[in-house]
This record gives sequence, C-alpha cells and structure tokens, in this order.
Amino acid sequence: MASQTTPSSPIWHSITLSDAELATGETSLENIQAGVEQFHKNGFIIIENSIPCHILDNVREQMTKDIDSSLAWPRVQFNHGVQHKNISQTPPLAAKFLHKELWANPHAIAIIENILGPRPELSFVSSNIALPGGIGRQAVHSDAYHEHLPFPFCIEVYVFLSDASAENGVTELWPGTHEGFNKKDHIPHERGWIPKSLINERAKVSPPIQPATKKGSICMRDLRLWHAGMPNFTQEPRIMMAFLYFPRWYRSFMQIKLPQECREIVESWKHVEVKAEFVDGPVDWVTYRVKMNFTQIPNRGLFESRVEVDKKSGKPENVDLEVTEENYWVPSDGETETS
Repeated sequence: MASQTTPSSPIWHSITLSDAELATGETSLENIQAGVEQFHKNGFIIIENSIPCHILDNVREQMTKDIDSSLAWPRVQFNHGVQHKNISQTPPLAAKFLHKELWANPHAIAIIENILGPRPELSFVSSNIALPGGIGRQAVHSDAYHEHLPFPFCIEVYVFLSDASAENGVTELWPGTHEGFNKKDHIPHERGWIPKSLINERAKVSPPIQPATKKGSICMRDLRLWHAGMPNFTQEPRIMMAFLYFPRWYRSFMQIKLPQECREIVESWKHVEVKAEFVDGPVDWVTYRVKMNFTQIPNRGLFESRVEVDKKSGKPENVDLEVTEENYWVPSDGETETS
C-alpha cells in the first residue's frame, strides 16, 4: 500500500488489487473493508490495478480527438474560468466505448454497494480535462452545492486515463471534509465555493493533498468532499472521466442519453442501474451534456440555482467568477502541501 500524510493530516492509503482480482473482477473482503473504512474516514479512496490499461487507451484516443471539436463548440464549458483551461467533455457514448470496467467497475461497485446499498443508480457521466498552458487553479469547492443529507448520498467514481500527479493536474483533495459541513458553510452564490476563513481553519487540522494516481486506478470520493482542479504543467491533456452513483432510494432526476445499441450492454450490468434515455441513432456526445441536478428536487439543477442567485445580485446569469487567493489555501507557517 502507498501512503501519504503530513504531521497534521490523517493517514490515507491507496488500495492495490492483486492481478487475480483484476482478472476475475472479484474483490477480496479485506479490500472491500479497507475501501469502506478509508471512504468513511477521509471521504475518498484510490484503488490501484483495477482497470486494464488497454481499455483506458481505447477511450483516451477518442477523447483526445474530440478536444478540438469541444473547444470549437460555442457552448464549451470551462470550469472556474477560461484561463484555467479546464473543460468538461462528455465521454464517447457508443457501444464500443461502454466498457463495464469503466462504467460499472466491479471493484468500485463492490465498495459502493456496502456504502449506498444494493444496485446503485448511475445517472451522470462527464469528464474533466486539464489542458496544457492553464493559468491559475479552481476554487476549493464541494460539488454538493445544495442543502444535503448528513451522510453519503452520492459517490463519484473518477478515472484518470493516464498517470496523474501534481505535474499534470491531479485533483486537490481535502481529507475529512465530507463530514460536518453543508450549504450554510459555502459562499452564498450556489457554486459550492468554500470561504477563505473556513479553508484556513481546516488547513490547520488537515491540509489538502494532491495524491499521485497510477494509470489503471479507480478513484472514489464522497460528493460532499472539498476539492479543486489544478493546473496542468505538461504538454499533454490530462483526461479524467467521472461517473456519479446514487442509492436507488434517492430517486435522482438525471438521465444519460444513450443510443439504442447500448441498451443490451448496460442492462447486462447486474449490480448497477443505469438511468438512461435510449434514442434511435447515434448521440452527438461532443455537444451533449447530462443536465446536472444533484438534488431531490425537479428542475433544481446547478445552473438553475445559479441563475436565481445571479439575478438577485444583478450579475449576468451563470457568470464565471474569478478565482483569487481568497478561494484557496496558500501554504504558510511552515506547512506545505503533500503531493
């Protein structure tokens, strides 16, 4: 097991699956327990050797080709400012790219079922791409932008399609921030950003980390966990796929649009319920986005919530806010980030 810690932060360990576990798709009870413990303790886990690398190469090749088309699309979605060069892009939605090892990874699901309950619902898919040459970084934020339940109600599984490190923009994580915080602790503009005072207070207890992540790993985090996208200092795009799983009782309003050719594939996944709208013909995934609504309220998605607040404050609707040092932690007093 690889581990990383600082004097004031909780120890965390990545979990490494055996080659036999990778080959059979069967996770040992010891690794399931380790995953559940790490998740509840720190709000995230990293499981190494959980996806065959050739599967990642297949998807990465297509997603890299799609980047230029995404950037040319008038509605391209930049995350926390254009200058950061971090974009959202829907992964390819065609049968040859719907690998069970990615969409319904048996090792991830074995742990998720022991946290959220049996047969969780997959209702959201996207990706986060850190392009070369970005300036600055994201604000520290929680994706649970709404008043939410005080226990795990959504788990994000995210997969880097290459090795990820601080050099190419691996995500900054704040261990333990999945518990004890809610919407009342956010800056009140419906973006989930965390106030500077709270960031500094939390850093005294447990500063952020950027855990180096090997290709073939599965990363899982509680939706409530504080995190931030970081700049990519290399010349290659850093692509991270993201899948959101909810317990069936949550009744997520989101759906993923998929071509009919994918129906038989996703319905064969016994331990995952994919909430899908099946359509005739192909889906233009470059211009398609799953409408984000992580709440249990219809038509209360992320962008609808922002529009309401922006109108009241006189700002343009869904305006990109500038990220400054007031929105993240700057190491001081001898403390340094772990990477």
